[in-house]
Amino acid sequence: MAATSHQVAVLGASRNRQRYANRAVRALQQHGYDVVPINPAHAEIEGLPVVPDLGALQRRVHTLTVYVGPRHIGPLIDEIVAARPRRVILNPGTESEDLEHALDEHAIPYLEACTLVLLATGQFESALQPAPLHAPAAGSGA
Repeated sequence: MAATSHQVAVLGASRNRQRYANRAVRALQQHGYDVVPINPAHAEIEGLPVVPDLGALQRRVHTLTVYVGPRHIGPLIDEIVAARPRRVILNPGTESEDLEHALDEHAIPYLEACTLVLLATGQFESALQPAPLHAPAAGSGA
């Protein structure tokens, strides 16, 4: 079980239990993380209060796991940088050169990895440690 002091925000969280973003919310909860779903369209996901955007977070996020595709991430890049998460996970299909460039520019570490794979293989906790930029991880194909 993880230490619940690590707040993990799920950007693009979904109420649809078949979507990976919802599965991630549930898996993070099951592993004991302090999960904050982010989605302006919902007030609650999996029993958790939802915040509409990163600016509404009450404290700094340890890990931001992204489930917003590159076509929609552009307007959120400044918000992500301003939130200064300690680490960002770009789940498969969410990779964005513009976001990666902004994260590099602001020295925010990120991983191209699958949150669900990291949790299932026991690598999520160790990956919470400060990581080098572009660190390959399980599920990343690297």
